[in-house]
Amino acid sequence: MQVESELEKSSPDISDVMKLLLEMRQENKDQTKNLELELGKSIELCHQTISELRKTVDSQSEALNRYKDLYEQLLSEHKRLQIKIVELETRQDEAEQYSRLNTIEINGIPENENENVFSLVQQVGNSLNIQVKEEMVDVCHRLGGKSGERPRGIVVKFTRRTVKEEFLQKRRVKRNLNTSDIGFPSPASVIYVNESLTPTRRRIFNEVRSIKKEKGFTFVWIRNGKILVRPSEGDKVSAVSNWNDVEKLRKLPATTGSPQAPGNNSSPTTVQTVHHVHLNE
Repeated sequence: MQVESELEKSSPDISDVMKLLLEMRQENKDQTKNLELELGKSIELCHQTISELRKTVDSQSEALNRYKDLYEQLLSEHKRLQIKIVELETRQDEAEQYSRLNTIEINGIPENENENVFSLVQQVGNSLNIQVKEEMVDVCHRLGGKSGERPRGIVVKFTRRTVKEEFLQKRRVKRNLNTSDIGFPSPASVIYVNESLTPTRRRIFNEVRSIKKEKGFTFVWIRNGKILVRPSEGDKVSAVSNWNDVEKLRKLPATTGSPQAPGNNSSPTTVQTVHHVHLNE
């Protein structure tokens, strides 16, 4: 009985338990409130950070759009300048080619020391039944400096275009013109007579010839310094004036015609035409 009495004395009453529970509840409330405050501050800080990031992204997007517009403007200007450069280069080349309107190149004649170039031109003229007089020739000389064993070509500028046209026409008729016709010993080699081309136009012409061979085009020829192409009989004739025209030609479909034997300064209506142009400049 004494033990039970002692236990009753040491046991907390209901008021103490309630007080303890209230204290624990208040402590939880305080902790929850503090947590909510901290969480609110964190969320607010996140919102601020997100807002700042959004402003940064918007600013960068505006800058990118400005750079994109500037890039497109520069790209457009670059394309315009490229077109202008091609136009200017084409005009310059056409002007230089026009200055060669009365000029031919003769290739295949052996080269000797102390030779008389005008006399060689006269001999070629005689073999073509053309009498070349001094007043008919403005200038004639070998092209460039000596290099290798191949003889340099001879450039002849006539005072009149009709003489140049006569040379080309007579050479088309006499297809077997060779060095024996002008007094050189055997073995004989072919003498080529062609229109004089500018260095740029000569490179373009050689590239056009490569495309012609690759795609099986029938007609490629030169008339008054213009490079002309007709892929096959009945096709429209196209003029190739610059490298842009070369690229357009490269995109044309191949023909089914079989290649023919190359001629020299021939009419495109009679035979596949290939000029034998030598890169002497």
